[in-house]
Amino acid sequence: MTNIGKLSGCVEGDNAIAFFSDLVAAQPKGENAVQAIIFDRLACAGCEVPLVDYEPRTVPVIGD
Repeated sequence: MTNIGKLSGCVEGDNAIAFFSDLVAAQPKGENAVQAIIFDRLACAGCEVPLVDYEPRTVPVIGD
């Protein structure tokens, strides 16, 4: 079973523009605020969302 049906049910009556507006409004509060909105939306859709805490500058970039 895919999450497509769950996602449709989760966002029924929701508006994509409102979602993006929420993301834009959260952006000044930092990356964690933006990620929290995305986490909530995906969890609402039935997705399993693991939390990973890392420092981006410690992750090597291939070919860099």
